[in-house]
Amino acid sequence: MKLFLMLLMIVSMTLPGFAQREFGSKTLAIPHFESNLKTGASGALSKFNVPPIDFPALKRLPIRLDLFPSSMKKIGELPTRSPMIQKEEFKNPGDIIVQKLNKRDGEEVQTIYRKNQYLGDYKTKSAFIKVFCRDYGLIDGDEVRLYVNDVLVVTRISLDDASQEFDIPLTKGFNKIEFEAINQGLLGPNTAEFQAYDDKEIPICANQWNLATGFRATMIIVKE
Repeated sequence: MKLFLMLLMIVSMTLPGFAQREFGSKTLAIPHFESNLKTGASGALSKFNVPPIDFPALKRLPIRLDLFPSSMKKIGELPTRSPMIQKEEFKNPGDIIVQKLNKRDGEEVQTIYRKNQYLGDYKTKSAFIKVFCRDYGLIDGDEVRLYVNDVLVVTRISLDDASQEFDIPLTKGFNKIEFEAINQGLLGPNTAEFQAYDDKEIPICANQWNLATGFRATMIIVKE
């Protein structure tokens, strides 16, 4: 009986040691953690402090101003404005509008009127025609030349508000009569109105021309 009790005591003393060696290698030790979370009386979170995180491996790269244009090197400095823009700011607004209108008018003269103008073709049995022409616009120095069948017959005609008469003999068949603008005056274009009559003073045609310098107004008179 005593032997049985001694064996039982020995066995009971050795079992905890085996159990401790069996599970000791799989145990993960968790250190004590001081929580920064605090709760109020109601149990809600009242403050949450996050400790700052430092990343010593990260470095702030310097800003290279040489990569930017010279006008951008000084932060906050406005670029230099053009002297033409600064001068424009001190102009009278009315003068600016007039300047733009004059520029637009000049551009229109260079585009709309830079072409030859056909005045039509007419038939007559007259031996000659009388052509009257004058400047119907502002008298500003408009001048023309007169061609008949590609021959220069009048080198310079200064147009004014009074009509000037030209008697042009006709040949059998087609007769080409052309007025070439050699000066469009101060304003432009070269403006004139004309009337043509036969030898019995019967009207043949009447028309106007608006020409830029170097262009022609042409009409055809067919003598039957």
